[in-house]
Amino acid sequence: MTQRRQFLESIDRVLREEADATAILELFEEYNVGKDAFLAFEACSTVLEFGAVESFLKCIEGGYAVDIKDKRGYSLFDRVLETGDL
Repeated sequence: MTQRRQFLESIDRVLREEADATAILELFEEYNVGKDAFLAFEACSTVLEFGAVESFLKCIEGGYAVDIKDKRGYSLFDRVLETGDL
């Protein structure tokens, strides 16, 4: 299993266990996500889709990439505004 897949599965597991935002950020640190903006975007997207808004805000505060555009030209900020999650 690739490290990327392991990381995303770990994010999913932590979200399902309803861990706090600190656990999410620890995974970002453990897998050194800061070097891979697209992986950070994908992970933050998963966090947002799960509805863990507090964790998503912590990702923003931590400086992780949330402003990259997806295939349709939307950033996570666009999705948040669209859905009214924040």
